[in-house]
Amino acid sequence: MLAANPFATEALTRLWDRIAISSLSNLTSDADWSGEVHRHHRDIVAAITEGAPEQAARAARDHIARAAEVYGARPH
Repeated sequence: MLAANPFATEALTRLWDRIAISSLSNLTSDADWSGEVHRHHRDIVAAITEGAPEQAARAARDHIARAAEVYGARPH
């Protein structure tokens, strides 16, 4: 894993932990957004499994743009 670099592995683990905690917090505090995220992810996976990379990329870009909009509107 990561060329057996313990420092990179530790940094990635800490980063992933922060992302997981943040995601859980964001998704459990807003049922509407949680449902929207679920639909976005379902659409991305469906496009991938259907062999439609352009559609998957578009769905992923749309999801990222929407997430930026949602999180940008929230108080910090």
